[in-house]
Amino acid sequence: MPLRLLSQPVARGSLRLLRSRRPPVSFDFSGGTLPAAATLTRAGTGWSFNSGLVLTSYATNVARWAYDPAGAGLLGLLVEAAATNALRNSSASGTVAGTPGTSPTNWSAPGTINGVTRQIVGTGSEDGIPYIDIRYFGTPTATSGTIIIFESTTQVAAASGQQWAASVYLRLVAGSLSGIPLPGINTRLHERSNTGTNLAETDTNNIPLTPAALKT
Repeated sequence: MPLRLLSQPVARGSLRLLRSRRPPVSFDFSGGTLPAAATLTRAGTGWSFNSGLVLTSYATNVARWAYDPAGAGLLGLLVEAAATNALRNSSASGTVAGTPGTSPTNWSAPGTINGVTRQIVGTGSEDGIPYIDIRYFGTPTATSGTIIIFESTTQVAAASGQQWAASVYLRLVAGSLSGIPLPGINTRLHERSNTGTNLAETDTNNIPLTPAALKT
């Protein structure tokens, strides 16, 4: 049976360009509302300061708009990398006022060290930020420091290659830091083994304390 092959001529080395007539699309995320046809996906709740500069919780998939806590206004859509607060009690619950009083659940804060006594004045909320008021007073009998630990030494498990951060809102509501030598007020992020052994630490020293609002 005869077989006939029909081939389609091809112009070798030629290129055909098709110009799109669709106009460019531009989204503006600076106005405080999502543009039409734009959607946002977030796996869980998130926190940010609202237009009244109050720390507010936003539900899953609800856009958050960043406002400058110092009062400079709207900064635009808040976009952050995924992160989880590893502290079980970041709101200082379980506190009992007194001298020395009862520390928040899972926290550790010595009552008296070398003549300096801790007093828990109370708790509350400032601009949506839960806080605890702690007073230190007395005449030191030695050069030393006092410490507040926010979690037990074996609670937070990490893996090699991860990035961790420590942060805290601080405010001086009464008294002064006169006579406190360097390094003064500091934060410390400890890296520990599963048995609680200290492996490494990162310090941020000489944090200035002022009467300014916590959010600033």
